[in-house]
Amino acid sequence: MRDQIFLSHAVEDKEIVGLVAEELRQTFGQDKVFYDSWSMRPGENFIHGMNKGLERCAFFFLFMSEISLSKPMVRLEWHNALLDSLNDKSKFIPVRVDNISPPAILMTTLYLDMYNYGLDKTIEHIKSLVQGNGIYNPQNLKPFQNLFIEVTRQGSTVNFSIGVKRLVEHENSFAFWTKENLEPQAMGISEVGTGGVVYNGTHRSIRYIKQSGPITPHKKTEIFMENVPEKTHVELYHALGNKPFLLFSGLV
Repeated sequence: MRDQIFLSHAVEDKEIVGLVAEELRQTFGQDKVFYDSWSMRPGENFIHGMNKGLERCAFFFLFMSEISLSKPMVRLEWHNALLDSLNDKSKFIPVRVDNISPPAILMTTLYLDMYNYGLDKTIEHIKSLVQGNGIYNPQNLKPFQNLFIEVTRQGSTVNFSIGVKRLVEHENSFAFWTKENLEPQAMGISEVGTGGVVYNGTHRSIRYIKQSGPITPHKKTEIFMENVPEKTHVELYHALGNKPFLLFSGLV
């Protein structure tokens, strides 16, 4: 009986795929999701386990990254799954994780573009496509934080270089808090102003800066403050509506 969702991926991509698997497990049940962290038992032959998963596969999701497409085992999985889909035995859905072009054989196959649309929206799309519809511990999942920051000081000017690890960020609104009420500046800004954020129940009066262009793995955004006293405490939030994320807190 074909009733499983098969998640084909490289181990290096588990920081993302593990979160997808957990969301699907909670929605459809663990038995309906073939994910190696709980579907494969210690000591079990991997080829045998994969075959069992493919025999029950109703939806095959190939998480395409530069790493996964170079893995012989992943290639074996999706070659078999693609053949099944051509015989109308299952649905074959690639998911683009990195900024790559799909293999030539998949160029005519529609894929989910996680790279551009992000993790949450991709999970929504996967659930929508599925419709309604070994020891695993969800506490071992590491949260995936796409944004990262590098803070440098030159004289009295502090620079905040903000980049992304894997996925494009279209929402570039950043909120800064300092006791001195210092103002952030940047090239190519679309809006600056004052406002407030609430983080863990604490309200901060902040200065925010919004930029118009996206942040990609190849293009960081640069924000700076001038005339910053030594050992100034700065809090920097990625301000996403009512859910700001504390990106940096420390002395600069």
